Amino acid sequence: MSARALTYPLRVIRARTRSLINRLLHDYEVRRGSKLAARDDRAPIFVISPPRSGSTLFFQLLVETFDIGWLANAHLEWHGGASVIERRRHPRDARTRSDFTSRHGDTEAAWEPSEGAGFWYRFFPKDPDRNELLAEDATPQRVGALRAAVRLLADACNGPVFFKNSLNTLRLPVIREALPEARYIHLSRDLEVNARSLLAGRIANGDVNAWWSATPRGAEAHDHETPAEQVVWQVQRINEVAREQLALVADANHMSATYEELVTDPRGTMDRVEAFLRASGVPVTRRADPNIPERFEQRAGGTLAPELEEQLRAAVTASHGRVDG
Repeated sequence: MSARALTYPLRVIRARTRSLINRLLHDYEVRRGSKLAARDDRAPIFVISPPRSGSTLFFQLLVETFDIGWLANAHLEWHGGASVIERRRHPRDARTRSDFTSRHGDTEAAWEPSEGAGFWYRFFPKDPDRNELLAEDATPQRVGALRAAVRLLADACNGPVFFKNSLNTLRLPVIREALPEARYIHLSRDLEVNARSLLAGRIANGDVNAWWSATPRGAEAHDHETPAEQVVWQVQRINEVAREQLALVADANHMSATYEELVTDPRGTMDRVEAFLRASGVPVTRRADPNIPERFEQRAGGTLAPELEEQLRAAVTASHGRVDG
């Protein structure tokens, strides 16, 4: 039998073994984490926003600025036991400086912040048509497992933990139920720029006509529209969902920020985050030597073909008078 013929079954065996171990780790975390109570000094802090709104840069700045926990790439191979990886492997005395680069929300270094898709799919459907969840999706099993895993990771970090995932804005009914101690930072970006970046993401993903990334309920009603009209609606609707859900959270437990203020004054934005967290009862400390630039280049969301730019301008103009992002 050839080496190539042996490779496929070995890959399958490894994948199945990894899946089984992650399942066992998940069960361990649920059992152990279910014993932990809510604590403000170990609160989860969620960055919520539409995709392509600058949330990865924001996440990187938070991790660079504050001595706090976060979900990293290193947690993901054994995502069922993120708390175990945190306790055993995190190089707390050798933090890697961020270079503030990413590709569609993905970073490369082991301890760079990560969206952590595998971690979240432990609790939420892995279904492109089921991005947005409702209160009825907050089942006891799902709520209990999410609460246990997040609290156990915070316990392993010995403090609050930052999370950012582009789908989590659409999962807020479940997250709110599971984690009443959570704090939220709603990041938004200029509507036209955000929509342009989503169009560029569609193109990079291979099909400008296909829905991409976080997709709210009701998207099928917009299938007949141009790609530009679709992404303008997508940005507006996700921001609307964020506002609706945060209206159900105590005012002291959420704040808003914009991409534009983030890139023009990153240090001032981090000052605002610190003031918000401290005022809400979450103790945070700054790192001794954060590597925070005075400003970043403000990007326009990418370059599109002239016909798509024309579609986008028309879609943004037509959106005036609707709730926007």
